[in-house]
Amino acid sequence: MANHIQIEPTSTSLTIAQPPPTAMTLDQCIGGWLHEKQGRSDSSKTYTAYKENLEQFRAILRASGLDLDGPASAIAPLAQGWAASSRRATSVSSNTYNQRLASLSSFYQYAIKHDVLASNPITRVARRTVRKLHAARPIAGPDVKHGLAQIDRDELAGLRDLALLSVALATGRRGSELAGMRYGHLHKHDNGTCTVIWPRCKGNKQMIDELPEKTTRVLYDYLYAAYGSALGALAAAAPIWLSFSHHNYRQAIGIKTVQRICDARLGTPKSHALRHTWAVTMHKKGAKLADIGRGLGHSNLKTTSDYMEEQLGYVNVYARDLEDEFGI
Repeated sequence: MANHIQIEPTSTSLTIAQPPPTAMTLDQCIGGWLHEKQGRSDSSKTYTAYKENLEQFRAILRASGLDLDGPASAIAPLAQGWAASSRRATSVSSNTYNQRLASLSSFYQYAIKHDVLASNPITRVARRTVRKLHAARPIAGPDVKHGLAQIDRDELAGLRDLALLSVALATGRRGSELAGMRYGHLHKHDNGTCTVIWPRCKGNKQMIDELPEKTTRVLYDYLYAAYGSALGALAAAAPIWLSFSHHNYRQAIGIKTVQRICDARLGTPKSHALRHTWAVTMHKKGAKLADIGRGLGHSNLKTTSDYMEEQLGYVNVYARDLEDEFGI
């Protein structure tokens, strides 16, 4: 008699592998990248610049039968050519060239982070060396003192120029930040000082400076002369620095006017020279590197160290000893 072995059926559960999530399309990736850029700077100008750069470069790629996800070996030389292109006959500056490449590289970094693309072809393109032969230089202290002393304080324009330059030299703020000052940014104290809140400095940072008594007095001498009894009820959005030209009389001045004031009063059209002058003078007065960096709005001491090395240059403290040694 044959033995019958009965096998009981067993139930098994099969695990079905789920497909990986679908990565963004290129268009979605571009949208996300632009949104991130705008959120970081809170600037429509930044958004427009990045958007236009990528659109222009993408059009060049498509004209060659490529897109942003094409082979790096083909994209890199096209990026190099686009960054150097100009609608005029002149070549683009090294700064412009590098900024264009940086905007493209920023997109590729975002795409890699979100698993849309695998590599950044812009890393294959060398940046240009930026030569700073014509960059703004610090102004010597005696020259600043002489320039300020020559300003006619009986004229409203003179009071404005003196106050603007005094605030710049007391804070080290950029020309665009000075031009953007509004009455609501000022908070005067009973002790004769004034706090200035700069709501949007470079990198979308908010900076705060306290003006000492003399600078505060110069600033409010101008404000009382400009606004009179209306100063106490002035709207927060009212401009600090008024234009006295016929074209936009008593409207807010722009960065071009700040530059003209620097040129007329201190002999340099570069408003950034005021920032350099502040930093170098702070150094000469014994300020710590951390204090200078904090005033400039730098994120780390390395940035401040490089900045100061560039501004100070090399001064040989033994130069007079050498003269004596060699009988010069």
